[in-house]
Amino acid sequence: MVVSQATAPPKTSCTSDSFLPSDVWIEIVDFLLPGEIMSLSQVARGFHELLTQKDVWTRVLRSLCHQHSLLQSSYPTDGMDVLHLQRVALAPELWLGRLRKQSRPPHELKDMDVMSAPATLAPTTIAQLVDGDRDGVYLVPGGRFLIAARSDDVFGFLELWDLGVPGKEVMVEPKRVAEVKMDMYGGIYDCELCACIVPGDTLRVIVAYQVFPIADELNTSIRAFAVSPAAKDPMFMEIASQRLTFNRGGSMRRMSIQGDRVLVCMVQLSWIWDLVKGTCVALHPSYTSSSLRHILPKLYCLPDS
Repeated sequence: MVVSQATAPPKTSCTSDSFLPSDVWIEIVDFLLPGEIMSLSQVARGFHELLTQKDVWTRVLRSLCHQHSLLQSSYPTDGMDVLHLQRVALAPELWLGRLRKQSRPPHELKDMDVMSAPATLAPTTIAQLVDGDRDGVYLVPGGRFLIAARSDDVFGFLELWDLGVPGKEVMVEPKRVAEVKMDMYGGIYDCELCACIVPGDTLRVIVAYQVFPIADELNTSIRAFAVSPAAKDPMFMEIASQRLTFNRGGSMRRMSIQGDRVLVCMVQLSWIWDLVKGTCVALHPSYTSSSLRHILPKLYCLPDS
């Protein structure tokens, strides 16, 4: 009696002839969310071997930084293992998932429960970042670097702090990596701070100080700096400055930057400053809605100086 024995199908992987080449799969990964990549890596051993490589997740994280306008130097990929890369890359998707889980259709809003705060909201680090009065802080997108402005009776200070790599153990003591001192010519009345990321993984920082009024005149000093946090010895390099004097309605309300242009909103008027060309244009307050900064580059073409 002959007994036939079924043979198992040959094992295949994503690198075998029956699948697309590995380099094609790497290109496909660019169109997938990090969570989808994690799911795909569990489909077959070949996918797991390919999609758990450090090069793949380094590529995913860099794409994520570009998509969400994050500072890439916040994540030193050379010193991160695969699990660390995956944890950081999945964070935005997990956060959105939490929001969606708590969401309801508009007609059910009245029955909607308030989202419960997780226990991890308790502070993990308590440190005195600056001495004296702190006038403004800006957490750079990416979560690693913090820009702080402070002042005393004579000088203003702009500082760059390293809070530690996201996804790793929190630094007990944040590290100040750069500082610049500015003459203020009077006591500080108000301060605004904003920043944006420009090509080259560089931060463009705008700080605006107002000194106490003298003879009913309010002086505003606005200075633009560039700093590269990933440099061996980061330094604030001043690239432009502007000084304005207002007789009235000169108190600042908010400030934002997009590319080369800075929007400064005052009480009675607002203005746009092109810090590369050195040109300005004043606006009536009715044109300074909260959505203006999104259409700033294409709506206003400032004249050449």
